[in-house]
Amino acid sequence: MGSSRGKALMLATSGLAAERNFSSFPSVPVGDGGFAMLMAEMSTAVQHQLPVKIIVLKNNSLSEVRFEQKELGYPNYGCDLAPIDFAAFAKACGADGFRCANPGEVRPAIEAALRSPRAALVEALVDPDEAPLKPEELKA
Repeated sequence: MGSSRGKALMLATSGLAAERNFSSFPSVPVGDGGFAMLMAEMSTAVQHQLPVKIIVLKNNSLSEVRFEQKELGYPNYGCDLAPIDFAAFAKACGADGFRCANPGEVRPAIEAALRSPRAALVEALVDPDEAPLKPEELKA
């Protein structure tokens, strides 16, 4: 699959820092594995008052790798992640943190994050057994 994990948040915070135009806030969707690799970016966003909005899709797994292993006929190896409370982590950094565990909580959590004048994170629990879409399967 050949993708790189964790760079979206870094690009969003550095773009905000360079531009300092807060008329629209970047929203960054990331997996929990990618976010875990660069969690320090949250404290950087708070320190520099960058109102980035992060949506962490949490399934406690490196799903892309796990499903690629399965597709290739390999056993699941090294793909399970520790269950981090990302909403609590965001709050500990000085950002706003929200959590949604079911579909009815998604809209209110995202709306609250978008209303926040500072960095905010939405932790969205997702099904670890739902395979991620391949680029060729995405529809516009």
